[in-house]
Amino acid sequence: MEMKTGIETFDGVKRLIIVAAHPDDLETLCGGTVVQLVQRGVKVFSVNCT
Repeated sequence: MEMKTGIETFDGVKRLIIVAAHPDDLETLCGGTVVQLVQRGVKVFSVNCT
């Protein structure tokens, strides 16, 4: 089995929930990835646990 890396890891994903501890964690830690996923048509949701 071939291991995928980078944005290819999300091939076929239609929805994604990201759980973060603080409101700005999503933007600070994975904002670039989220932008790429949204551009690919993935619906991204975030849950902040503060």
